[in-house]
Amino acid sequence: MPWQDSDNAGYRPSGYFEDPQRILSLSLPLFNFRGVRVRLHFWLLLVILLDYLFVFHRVSMVTVTMQVGLLILSLLVHELGHFLAARRMGLEHNQWMLWPCGGMIPPPAPPHAPGKFFVHAAGIAANLVVLLVCLGVLRLNLVRLSWSFFNPLAALSGLFGVLGVGAWATLAMISLGLIYVNLLPFYWFDGGPIWEAILQPWTGLFQAINVTCIAGMVIAAPMSLWSLYRMDVFGAAFWLLLFCSNFQHRRQLQRSGTGEFDEAVAYSATMGTDDSPRRRRPRVGRWGKSRMQRDAEARQKLEAKIDVILEKVSRQGMHSLSGREVRLLKQATQEQRRQAGE
Repeated sequence: MPWQDSDNAGYRPSGYFEDPQRILSLSLPLFNFRGVRVRLHFWLLLVILLDYLFVFHRVSMVTVTMQVGLLILSLLVHELGHFLAARRMGLEHNQWMLWPCGGMIPPPAPPHAPGKFFVHAAGIAANLVVLLVCLGVLRLNLVRLSWSFFNPLAALSGLFGVLGVGAWATLAMISLGLIYVNLLPFYWFDGGPIWEAILQPWTGLFQAINVTCIAGMVIAAPMSLWSLYRMDVFGAAFWLLLFCSNFQHRRQLQRSGTGEFDEAVAYSATMGTDDSPRRRRPRVGRWGKSRMQRDAEARQKLEAKIDVILEKVSRQGMHSLSGREVRLLKQATQEQRRQAGE
């Protein structure tokens, strides 16, 4: 779920009454640290509010505050994993919009499968490290956890229902829930790009996205029915929204077709590689750069633009492209065909 208006620019307090849907775009700043801006999204604020309602069910304020703090800590650890992985790939992930399942602003990732997998899986890996530390501490304190603790259905049905247990167990359960959620094949989470990256080398990008969307719908439909059976209206609505999200994403994919998208991805993947025969490095003449140098610089600029376009198509579909972006995509396709002909 890409975030568009992270600063709530232009929103007046009265605007929320004129258009109630604007409240879904509400966010509050948490802190800024060395260029990283962290904000709390509306959905996380709503979850925090619901947690504090447990105070009226004889749960102490200290317990609720502990859980809220550990939840925010787990989300920060998740985004820190993305931040470090993106920086490793030469990218910057400096806008963190926290919501109950991680970050609403997806981390920047290369269009090729290994880089995409590395960046998106890093958040899950960070939560896994925290989970292992918590399990180690609980083991040292002779706390035994039953196998039901690791039950995915229990974690996905009540990610935040951990009130009344110790701090280490609470942190472990929240971390485990974030891991399970972000492994699901939905583009609201890291699971969508991860499944896509795993399938892409075998099926191509088009079919990788298609299979990911279908897998998500297959999971969301029975989970929504399961939530209704448990009289969990909020859970049923959540799974239904996930189903609709993947359904819409797949429709956008089918409208775009396979041709230009896959060819442009192939062209982007070949850019900057060292597979081409080595040539003598052109010297800079008295009157400026040689033609080869100018062509190389133009190719690098086109590569950067195509990477941005492909990331946008992967998240929002071909219909979201402007006329200029479509022309650049066609230019990349023609360049790919020309290189194949040579």
